[in-house]
Amino acid sequence: MNENQLRQLIKLESLKHLNKIAQVPNKTYDCFDCEQLINVVYRDLFQISIRKDGYGKSSTTKVLTSSIGNFYNFSKLNIEEKKKKIFQIQIGDILFFHTQSLDEQSPTKENWYPGHLGLYLGNQTFIHAKSSAGKVVISNLNEENYIDILVGYKNLIPYILDKLETEYLDTYKR
Repeated sequence: MNENQLRQLIKLESLKHLNKIAQVPNKTYDCFDCEQLINVVYRDLFQISIRKDGYGKSSTTKVLTSSIGNFYNFSKLNIEEKKKKIFQIQIGDILFFHTQSLDEQSPTKENWYPGHLGLYLGNQTFIHAKSSAGKVVISNLNEENYIDILVGYKNLIPYILDKLETEYLDTYKR
């Protein structure tokens, strides 16, 4: 499987959860908070936890600090710079949004603490569990203030490709 096929697979898997209930905390497999939605997609497809060995108070911080994937930081960029960098983001990358402060009470631009996640679908759209909508929705980065609060993104594809290749080689050796 090549990288483009892998990214399309992630997109299709995430779309299976569109319109499911967005709820914090979640109580069943059919409702999600933002991190759980993305974790279920990667877990079901690749048997990985996107917050593996991550640290911090919240699940979003655990995803950010996990050793899996490469994080690209947009927090110091202004809106115009972010608009130029958005084209680096690819389908299946995890988006991080600033919605909380370090004490998890209110956002401030000084700390850029990510409190929300989305999964990039291409064409400046992303899928996420939006609690104010009460369901999993697709949004556009140009709507609301998403570009302004975009902290960065994480690309897990190199890790997954390496994992798949290792598993294939291990199976082949048997």
